[in-house]
Amino acid sequence: MLLFSLFLIPLVALYTCASALPTITQPLANYKWPTQFVRSGEANIQVIVQGAGPTVVLLPSYGRDGGDDYNYFTDSLVDAGYLVLRPQPRGTFESTGPMTNVTLEDLAADVAAVIDTLGGGQAIVIGHAFGTFLTKVSSVLYPEKIPAIVVAAPGGIDLPSTIAGMPFIAGNTSLPLEDRLAALETAFFTPDHDAHIW
Repeated sequence: MLLFSLFLIPLVALYTCASALPTITQPLANYKWPTQFVRSGEANIQVIVQGAGPTVVLLPSYGRDGGDDYNYFTDSLVDAGYLVLRPQPRGTFESTGPMTNVTLEDLAADVAAVIDTLGGGQAIVIGHAFGTFLTKVSSVLYPEKIPAIVVAAPGGIDLPSTIAGMPFIAGNTSLPLEDRLAALETAFFTPDHDAHIW
């Protein structure tokens, strides 16, 4: 119970923020990786599948795909003998499912379905930024499926107001590219570094 309560306060804010998830509509078919689809309730999750061995699931940040962000890291894990699963979040590439009033429990069920269907029932889960919240919730709800987690760039509870909302601007595909890049640079890049590479 104490473990779950440690997540409760920051998650309340995230539930509100996740009421309308962003979408990325570029077709994953243009990429070189093999994909499979996993059914999770009303969602149909597209998963990039690479390698063989013990399973690692990589979860991207809010509004990000699990494709380009993890290419080099995935290659390293595959070379080290791991099966790497990169589920594409709902609304990203060809993943579909309800996009409003989605809870972290809903998204954790997607992760669990991927682990059960493609990962042999167990996986190490690695989450980046917003993906760390999903990683932690998934591990609390499905401890038998997730024996270990890694949280990369988890952020903090009391972020400066100039940074706190930037990920939601950067991930909002309905905004002009210049606004999204400016938000990305403010929140994630040091001065004089170009966010266009993301």
